[in-house]
Amino acid sequence: MAGVLGGGGLALGVLTWGRPLLQRVAFEIVRLDRPMASAAQAVQAVVFIVAVSFGLFTSMNQALVGAMTGAGAARGRETIDRQVLTGIVRGWVIGPAAGIRATFVIASVITALAGNGALR
Repeated sequence: MAGVLGGGGLALGVLTWGRPLLQRVAFEIVRLDRPMASAAQAVQAVVFIVAVSFGLFTSMNQALVGAMTGAGAARGRETIDRQVLTGIVRGWVIGPAAGIRATFVIASVITALAGNGALR
């Protein structure tokens, strides 16, 4: 049941917020040229491979955002859109907390319905 609910939530998120999120990460965090974009992709790959080699799991998206931010900072802080970056980091904090809360509420409702015999 948890897998079905989690998968449904992921599918809903991809269908509703997938394209705007890709647009934001790809074009709004920093103003990139080709060398900066190539460097950011290379750094993302290195961070991901090193983390996995130590048995740590990391988000490829977080690695890419960090790499793009670093590439932008190397060119000068004016290349980074701090408002967009702050919004992304805020989402990294709020998203899991909201997911945990929503899962708790849904599981509580299902448990209450099952306890009352409504799901038989």
